[in-house]
Amino acid sequence: FAKHANRWVADHIGFDADISDVETALKVVKGNSLAKARILCAVLRAKGIPARVVGGLYFFDGVFMPHYWVELWAGPQPGWKPVDPSTGEDIGFSALHITLIEGAGKIGAGQINIIRAK
Repeated sequence: FAKHANRWVADHIGFDADISDVETALKVVKGNSLAKARILCAVLRAKGIPARVVGGLYFFDGVFMPHYWVELWAGPQPGWKPVDPSTGEDIGFSALHITLIEGAGKIGAGQINIIRAK
């Protein structure tokens, strides 16, 4: 179920950097990575799957950018497994994600500077 829900959010909720709240994202069918992560987290929890929003950095087009994804509890082994409803990644999650916060925290604009990689 989790894999299909993740793919559905990735395929059906468009991107809008300015929309982070779930209600607006569902009304206009687009949102940023935080909105998409919150939507997927709510769907997984509604099905009884423990899930949490994770925030950090994502390497895209030569820069690390603030980004959010979801971790779901897959049992004691392997534990928390990441899925990204913005990129659709689940199995084989890329090393392009760097976790900074777990849970309900939010990364503020003044907390992270964009880091360029050369």
